[in-house]
Amino acid sequence: MLATPRTIARLAPLLALAIPAAAQDLYATDFTTLDGWTVEVGSAVNSQFRWAADATPSSRCGGILSFRSAPASLNYNDGFVIGFEQGGPSFGTALSPPIDLAVATGPVTLEFWLGVDAEPTCGYDRLEMRILGPNDEVYDYACLDAAYRDFAARCDWHRRSFALDPSWGVIQIEFGFDIIDPFNNFLFSGPFIDDLRVFGGCEGSWERQCHSDYDSTHAELFVSGSTSVSANSFVLRGAGFSPNTFAMAFYGPRPTSSYYELVLPIASDTNIRCVAAAGALRLPIRSTHSNGAPVWAIDLTQPPNPSGLVLPGSTWFFQAIFRRDGEAFLSDGLRVNFCQ
Repeated sequence: MLATPRTIARLAPLLALAIPAAAQDLYATDFTTLDGWTVEVGSAVNSQFRWAADATPSSRCGGILSFRSAPASLNYNDGFVIGFEQGGPSFGTALSPPIDLAVATGPVTLEFWLGVDAEPTCGYDRLEMRILGPNDEVYDYACLDAAYRDFAARCDWHRRSFALDPSWGVIQIEFGFDIIDPFNNFLFSGPFIDDLRVFGGCEGSWERQCHSDYDSTHAELFVSGSTSVSANSFVLRGAGFSPNTFAMAFYGPRPTSSYYELVLPIASDTNIRCVAAAGALRLPIRSTHSNGAPVWAIDLTQPPNPSGLVLPGSTWFFQAIFRRDGEAFLSDGLRVNFCQ
């Protein structure tokens, strides 16, 4: 039997009964210092290039600060750049103190903010994250790609989150960076990581999924409400939209997976579609107001179609479309992980 808005509304009190305890921090650092992290330098030739907790360089591409929360971040460079032209290898790792996941109640999430000024893709300047066990088992691995499509967005701070398994027990987080080749390294200031947390319990997360490609000023979406389904206070907000016009948001259960769907020529420049067309649902049209900031306060118990019902533990992808100078454009996309 398909769920109807009426039956969904009746389920809301039952969902509220299932609310677990508030999210519990298992580990958190803003990298004011290395805070117990172990830094390994990979090359004696270029030992000045290393991971450090500091605020250098003070300004990166686009004038973006080297920290998200003052006064420092975890970053890789020599205070200025990640390497010299034809200057030999430059690589190293930063390893966290042990973190016990087994004490968590409910699911466990690793979350941090990342800004990368490096060559795109892990085939050139490789930034990696590994989740290690007591005997150096690799429980999880990710290449943290720097391939954002414009200068400012590449260096800007982006939230990243990863699900961890409590059964792994005591783990350590390791970040590794390698310039791979000796070319163009004097142009870049490196990877920057800040405000890292490992927490258990119900606390959903969100991150930008992909970026539109029409100019250097992005229309962005972000979440200002709760990603808890039972709290039902999910608010989607926009920034950088054209003022005094209208925007329509849409969401779906999958990101784009095909190039022919990804590149959507709806304007004079290519736009990047972040939400797969199959299963996508429209949200109401909203004004962008004089500040170019539309707001969608979304009632999770009243989806536009029963297929769009947001359940705890589900992941959905959001994007918006709007007009600028008579043409249609897409905002950047969001990936949202919902919890109880």
